[in-house]
Amino acid sequence: MSIAQQRQDAERLCLSSIKSKSDAMRTLALGLAPSHFFHYGKLFSALLEESQKPDVPEDALWTSVMQSSMTNQIDVGLNISDLLSIEQHCPTSAFLTRNAKAVQAFAAKATALALLERAKEAIENDTTASKDTIVAELAKVRAGFSDIAAEDAGDAGDTNPYIDECIAKARNPQQFPRLKWWSPVVSREFMDIEEHEMVTLAARPACGKTILACNQVLYTAIKAATAAKQKDGANHPAIFINAEMNGGPLMERMALALGGANCIGASYSAVSHRVAALEELRTIRQSMLVYDNRASRRIEWIEAKVALLASIGRKPSILCIDYLQLLRPPAGMEKSSRENQVAELSRRLKAISKDYKLPILLLAQLNRESEKENRAPRMSDLRESGAIEQDSDRILFLHRDDPDQQSRVILTQAKLRSGPCMVSRVCTLAGAIYRLTPE
Repeated sequence: MSIAQQRQDAERLCLSSIKSKSDAMRTLALGLAPSHFFHYGKLFSALLEESQKPDVPEDALWTSVMQSSMTNQIDVGLNISDLLSIEQHCPTSAFLTRNAKAVQAFAAKATALALLERAKEAIENDTTASKDTIVAELAKVRAGFSDIAAEDAGDAGDTNPYIDECIAKARNPQQFPRLKWWSPVVSREFMDIEEHEMVTLAARPACGKTILACNQVLYTAIKAATAAKQKDGANHPAIFINAEMNGGPLMERMALALGGANCIGASYSAVSHRVAALEELRTIRQSMLVYDNRASRRIEWIEAKVALLASIGRKPSILCIDYLQLLRPPAGMEKSSRENQVAELSRRLKAISKDYKLPILLLAQLNRESEKENRAPRMSDLRESGAIEQDSDRILFLHRDDPDQQSRVILTQAKLRSGPCMVSRVCTLAGAIYRLTPE
């Protein structure tokens, strides 16, 4: 049997081992991606997409894929008889891990052979018989093989890659862009967000943390939509996990932030401006994904969604969660203390940020101590867990220093691992138009 036939059979076995939505999530945890498939990449992507739909029963994954294929909602490049044949190829999911590793191994083998073939062709076609060509092609092969080995090597302890990254950042900082804040003033004084940062924004209720989050997500989504349009490439959406309110009210607030004072009121002009702002939000819907369903409040769902988007080349530009304490306890920790539950949620969100180099804006509640003592908030005021202040790369607070001035709030940077701390800026909170503006 040829290598191509062996690879196709391995892919069929792997896909057939995915019997449920949980199995589909397991493949993501194993590092399997559509790019590992040569014959059935579309089908694997379809299984992942269907596994994210809350209305699809746990054990009806293949049925859902077939129905979507028959109604032309998805294109898997196969007819129903082929899908049935693949589904029945393996009777159990017991060997899913082994089959997934086989698919990854064949993908690595194909990549290695392609590298060698390209090097062979380049050397054979070099009419100058130059040794430089041989050296250059061998360097390409060596680099390609290093990339293949790195996929399975994990943490080999070699510091060279990290040193190379630091040197590259020092010499070409423009190649490592940070995520800009919604306000140039905040970007200048607080420093922009690095791609691996988990930023915690904490405040007492009604101090403007959701307004800041909306401003930041909206700004990032507009930038992502513009970049995708200019480069005609993959869209990297801003994700808003909205555990505090429904999607409709959130879109109303986004429209107010986008349209400004002209959207306020019930007059014909105000309604027209508000509708225009909502229609403008519709144009960036591929760049701003909002989830308010019950499933999205589970950390397992968030992990799977990020992994899925990253696997299809749409790694999010930012992940915003409003707010941490409203997420459901991790599976198996329902009876643990609330402090341990929140600590586990914080730890896993930090892992997402680090593993996917994904900026996370995590909203959190403060306890009442700062109000009782009439002082600015401290990191020890973070509610329900001390793990939040340990895991966060940056911590921001919003508070009022004068209860009589409801529109005046103070934004303070209490922690930043690689930058200035205890930086403060007075901001104007315009709740009517859902904007937070530094003075």
